Amino acid sequence: MISASEAAPANSELTTAFSWLLLPQIFFYGMGALLGAILNSKQVFGPFAWAPVLNNIVVLATLAVYALIPGEISINPITMGEPKLLVLA
Repeated sequence: MISASEAAPANSELTTAFSWLLLPQIFFYGMGALLGAILNSKQVFGPFAWAPVLNNIVVLATLAVYALIPGEISINPITMGEPKLLVLA
């Protein structure tokens, strides 16, 4: 178990940047739930059932773009580079 003193310090600037980039996602989750409820009330199940398929296609496209952007593939955000961070966000 890693104690708090041994853990790496939090990068508050990166956390804030990712938070601002992910705010639209929260909005679209809410809109998706609302539209899904409307479709369910009208007995239309097809479009909402295909949403996970579309999500998987978007994730695969994002991974492909991430791999094609020049720069080091790393989990360290400092060595990763700004374009790769923006693709992930």
